[in-house]
Amino acid sequence: MHIEVQTRRSKAIPPRMFEYYILLRLRLDRPVLPIVLYLSKGTGGITKERHKEEFIDEETLSFTYNVISLGDLSAMKYLSGDSALGYALSSLMDGEGMSRVKQKALGFQGVSSEDLDEAEMSLLLYTIDNYIPLKVDQETEFRSMLGEGEDTKAMKILTSWEKRAREEGVERGIE
Repeated sequence: MHIEVQTRRSKAIPPRMFEYYILLRLRLDRPVLPIVLYLSKGTGGITKERHKEEFIDEETLSFTYNVISLGDLSAMKYLSGDSALGYALSSLMDGEGMSRVKQKALGFQGVSSEDLDEAEMSLLLYTIDNYIPLKVDQETEFRSMLGEGEDTKAMKILTSWEKRAREEGVERGIE
């Protein structure tokens, strides 16, 4: 499986996907499933794209690969699922009118409900935190949606991030 992560579509991607496919196929001597994961809108969700080449008006090559455009997918579908990765990637999906605070809280709650080790959970929560930044006044609402107590896995990780940031700030201030 070859997954190419791209911020947005570009005319350079189809021929590059074909080149990567050929290189992997020849090197590994195995079938390869090519997928482009776009972080933005623009392809219609989960679909396929095609690269073709022609020579003197004759098609000499047709290459099809899978495409997932996160910005075109419904966040609610993945927030109501049972996949830790789906919860995290929902932060890049269309919230369909849902507040960013609610979308972030549901993502955090979903990830923290999964049976993950601390490193996996931290990485997925960081993804959500990075792609759904909140203003100071929204943070209060977000924390109340998570539950003010620090007994939840998500709150423990958030608290550890804040503690680490404060410690780094103090160290820089001392320097």
